[in-house]
Amino acid sequence: MNNKLHIVSLGCTKNLVDTEVMMGKLQHFELTDNNEEADVIIVNTCGFIDAAKEESLNTVLSLHDARKEDSLLVMAGCLSERYQDEMMEQIPEVDIFTGVGDYDKIDELLVEKKSRFSDSVFLIDGAQRIVTGSSYHAYIKLSEGCNQKCSFCAIPSFKGKLNSRDLDSIAKEVEGLVKKGYYDFSFVSQDSSSYLRDQNVKDGLSLLIQRVELIEGVKSARILYLYPSTTSMALLKNIAKSEVFHNYFDMPIQHINDEMLRI
Repeated sequence: MNNKLHIVSLGCTKNLVDTEVMMGKLQHFELTDNNEEADVIIVNTCGFIDAAKEESLNTVLSLHDARKEDSLLVMAGCLSERYQDEMMEQIPEVDIFTGVGDYDKIDELLVEKKSRFSDSVFLIDGAQRIVTGSSYHAYIKLSEGCNQKCSFCAIPSFKGKLNSRDLDSIAKEVEGLVKKGYYDFSFVSQDSSSYLRDQNVKDGLSLLIQRVELIEGVKSARILYLYPSTTSMALLKNIAKSEVFHNYFDMPIQHINDEMLRI
């Protein structure tokens, strides 16, 4: 197989982490910004809202129109997972389809030239990744899935219930990135304030704060995507008094609107 890779990550920062995992598995490829010379083209899609779906489809099709002969076009991620039967039937331009469970197997899929959809969602534990966009900041994924039932959100339907990473796994990843020169971290998931509740731990984020504060070399951090019903005053106070975590509270406003939640 030739070795030029063009990769596109759409949607949220959680998708970006998964894209970075794929890049970590494909380090033997040379990255190229020119999709017309790429031997492999990967689009990590978003399937959350209509605008994101349209962007994902348009990106896949436009890349197909410009790609060279004998290249491989891969459609991965949330849109592919959510509508896998429809996508495989309606977009014959794509050579390989995969969803949200095989990011760390992307090298195998390229060799096999086969589509694959695993039953479970990929959790980053131990997977090597190539951090993009910064020489000092990295996103850290806390969990996959979500136990909330917001009527406007389809994530639980294709990513399943909350599945938290072990605290040791997260600490090990942060420590490894600190050794590479990273010192600023954003911790992300679908519902970060529910972190570790699937392991019967009520305030997992407070434990995370305590653990990360002990890692020498971490200078700043923040937590994205809190949820009103699982965010406690104790958690907010722990963030407020932390010398590492910023007083930064990212909470989608529609979660507090009763009319929106009824739609």
